[in-house]
Amino acid sequence: MAAIYDLDTDRPSTEVWRDLRAVVTRQAPLDATAPAEIEALTLLVVEDDPDAAASLTELLTEAGHNVVGPFHSAAAAEAAAALHSIDAALLDINLSGEMTGVELARVLTDRWAVQVIFISGDVAAAAKNADMAEALVLKPYNGAQILEAVARLA
Repeated sequence: MAAIYDLDTDRPSTEVWRDLRAVVTRQAPLDATAPAEIEALTLLVVEDDPDAAASLTELLTEAGHNVVGPFHSAAAAEAAAALHSIDAALLDINLSGEMTGVELARVLTDRWAVQVIFISGDVAAAAKNADMAEALVLKPYNGAQILEAVARLA
């Protein structure tokens, strides 16, 4: 696995795959729905694609969660995290700007113990940083996959 995605690691492929598999959210059936009784979480949304950010925010709000954001840059998201009590963050790995989603994840977990869900189409970056996230949802995703990943945090 490491060789396939040209990851800079000395770890055996089996270890890399085990770590990645542990956080990947499997594709749920399209008719899957959110659990009837969910715990409302305060979720930080950081996605630099405006359409994806709006859809993600709408999905999470309709599911009963409190959304902080969406933010298109890690710097703005970090500032917001300092002002709000965040339960978890849904982060795109490859953000535009100086700080990546991976760097933001490190800040959020180190400073405020925020749980992280990575949302990315970059499988190599996801595999390399799998140990930093509670879950990973690969793009393209559907709403059921996002809600399943969030439900696993509660």
